Amino acid sequence: MSSGEYELATASTPDKALLELRLRTSGDGLSGSAGAWSTKDLISVTLPNGSTAPLVRIRYDGGVFPSAVVVEVPADVEAITAGLAAGTVTLPQVGSVAVGPVDGAMAVPLDF
Repeated sequence: MSSGEYELATASTPDKALLELRLRTSGDGLSGSAGAWSTKDLISVTLPNGSTAPLVRIRYDGGVFPSAVVVEVPADVEAITAGLAAGTVTLPQVGSVAVGPVDGAMAVPLDF
């Protein structure tokens, strides 16, 4: 996962907001396999208090990983940390595939 784009999508309640993170990830050697529904659970967004932001929606473009994730965050959050965990997923046309973690999580300051 490399630094990507983000935007505050919308307020969901008076004290919460939806944050969309556009991802740039690669599925080395798996570019022809649509697997976003299988790999979405390996992407984590951590809030400053250590809790995980709930995943609300994914956007996909037919690749191995989602092109974007939408998570719910506190409306006043100033930063999040995004990461990709290791795991095994089942991809269409490929079968079971081990996904390696990204070295270190990426801190994303939110300045809207």
